[in-house]
Amino acid sequence: FLRRALKDADYEGDDVFVGRLYKDKEDCTTKLAIHAIRRKFHFICATSRPTVVAAVCVSDTCPWRVYATKLEDSERFEVRTAILHHTCSVDARGDFHKMASTAVIGKLMRTKYMGVGRGPRPNELRKILRQEFSLNVSYWKAWRAREIAMDNAMGSAMGSYALIQPYFKLLVEVNPGSLVYLETAPGSDGVERFKFLFFALSACIKGFEFMRKVIVIDGTHLRGRYGGCLIAASAQDANFQVFPIAFGIVNSENDEAWTWFMEKLSEAIPDDPDLVIVSDRHSSIYSSIRKSEALSCLVSSAARAYRLSDFNKLFGEIRVMNPTCADYLTGIGFKHWTRSHFVGERYNVMTSNIAESLNNVLTMARDYPVISILETIRTTLVTWFALRREAARVEDNILPPKVNEMVIDNYEAGSGFMVMKIGDGQYKVHDDADSAFVVHLWERTCTCCEFQMLTIPSTHAIAAAIREGVRVDTLVGVSHTVPHLRACYAEMIMPVPDMENLAPSPSDVGGGNLAPPFMRRPPGRPRRRRLFSRGEFRGTTRRRCTRCRTLGHNRATCRGPFPVTFFEMLFELDWE
Repeated sequence: FLRRALKDADYEGDDVFVGRLYKDKEDCTTKLAIHAIRRKFHFICATSRPTVVAAVCVSDTCPWRVYATKLEDSERFEVRTAILHHTCSVDARGDFHKMASTAVIGKLMRTKYMGVGRGPRPNELRKILRQEFSLNVSYWKAWRAREIAMDNAMGSAMGSYALIQPYFKLLVEVNPGSLVYLETAPGSDGVERFKFLFFALSACIKGFEFMRKVIVIDGTHLRGRYGGCLIAASAQDANFQVFPIAFGIVNSENDEAWTWFMEKLSEAIPDDPDLVIVSDRHSSIYSSIRKSEALSCLVSSAARAYRLSDFNKLFGEIRVMNPTCADYLTGIGFKHWTRSHFVGERYNVMTSNIAESLNNVLTMARDYPVISILETIRTTLVTWFALRREAARVEDNILPPKVNEMVIDNYEAGSGFMVMKIGDGQYKVHDDADSAFVVHLWERTCTCCEFQMLTIPSTHAIAAAIREGVRVDTLVGVSHTVPHLRACYAEMIMPVPDMENLAPSPSDVGGGNLAPPFMRRPPGRPRRRRLFSRGEFRGTTRRRCTRCRTLGHNRATCRGPFPVTFFEMLFELDWE
C-alpha cells in the first residue's frame, strides 16, 4: 500500500525508486537535487531533453544513476532506472552544496512560508540551511531563495492580480449575497492594470443589521512588491468586539480611492440618518498636544465628556494651559471630536481603535500577494465567526460578558448613592461628590447623559433601579444583549473550493492577464513598522537602576544604597 501511495505524483518526499512519478521535468530535477542535498552527494545531468532526464554521480567510478522519461500524453516523468548505491570518495561528495540553487532552496523551504506570516528572513534562512542541511549560502542567495519560496507557498505577487476575478466568482458562489467589485484602468503602456477592489461577505452584511449603527473606517499600507493600501470598515458587536464589515484594496490612498470605497460600502450598508462614520482621517486634532501628558489627558477627557457643562469646564482648562491648542481644536469644530457636541449616536466609539486592532491582526498578511491577503481575511473571519457563535450560544446571561462587567462596575460605584423618589420612575440621585442628577427609568435617561448616550445604565440609573426594584438588565439597550450577539454571528462563512486549481480565463478582464498597478519604488529602506498617528502615544518604559532597583536613573549614576539583603531587594522590586 505504501509503495502504491509513493507512486503518486503529488508525493513531496525525496525518496527515489523505480516507478516514482514527478509532476513534470522541473519537479523531477528539483526533487533529485533535494535528494542529493539530504544525502550529501553531487550529481550531474548526463542527459537532459524535453522527454528524458538522466542523472549520474559526479564521480566517474560511482554507479549511482537515475533515468526518468516523460509519459505519453502527460507532463509527468517516471523513474525507469534507479541505481542508488554510492562508491564515490568523500572528496567527490564534498561539492554537494552546488546542488542548492535558489530554485531548489525555494522548493525546500516552501513549507516554512505557508500560513506563518512572513516566514524566516534571509539571515534566519541561512541559519536554517546551515543547521539542517549543512549548507552555507550567501545573504543574496538566501534572499532570492526566500522570494521563490514565498511565491511557491502563496503565489506570485504579479500573477495574483489575474486571479482576483476568478477568486471573486468562486467566493460569491459559495457565499451568496456577498458584494465584490473590481476596478481596472489601462496603463500608459496600454496594459490593463489593477486599480481597486472591494468585497463584503454576506454574513458580515447581515450581521451588521443587529449592531449599533457606528462604522469605523481605516486604512493601512501594504508592504508587498506592488504596495497599495488595505481599507477596512468595522463595527462593534454587542460584546464590544471588532466586527469587520467590508474590505478594499486600492493602488494608492487618495481621494479617488476613498470615494470609490465609500460608494461601494453604501451598497453593502445603505445610508441612514442614524448611521455614524468614525475615521482618523482628521486625527491631526492631537498634533499640538503630543509633548504634554497633562494636556493630552485634558483633551481626551473633554472629547469624552457627556455633558456640555463638563466639556466647557475642561475646555476652559485647556485654553488656560495652551491657548494655541484651544484655538486649533475650536477651528476643527467641536462636533467632529467631542461626544457632547456630536449630532447622532456614536455610543462609546470615540476613536478608530477597533480598526487599528483589525489592522494588527492582519499585520503579517500585509506582506502577502493580493489573493493570499483576501484568503487570510476570509479565514480569519471564519475563525472569529465560529468561535463567537459558539460563545454566544452557551452564554446563559441576558447580557454579554463585557457589558455585564460594565454594569457590575457601575453598580459598585453607585451602591452608596442617596436616592430620592420624585414621581413614577423618576428619581433624584446624589453621588459621592454630592452632585445631584435626575433619572427617568421609563424613558431611560439621566441628566448625566451617559445613560441615553451609551444605552447602558449609568451609576445613577442603577442606584435608582435598585430603589425602584427594577431589574437592571431590562434597562440595557437591545443592541447590547446576547440575542443580538447571537444574531450577529448566525450566518456562516464558507471556504473557497479548489484554490489550488484557481486560474484566470480569457473572458476575464484584461484577457486573463490583469497586470499589477504601476509602482515607483520610493527611496530608502522600506519601513517595517508604521508611523504612529497623531493622538497615538507610544508607551515609554522608565529606566530602572540594576543596583538599587529604583526608577529614573541607571547604575552609572546611582547614588542610592544597596538593598541590605536579597529578600529586601525582592521586596523593594516594583514590577510595573
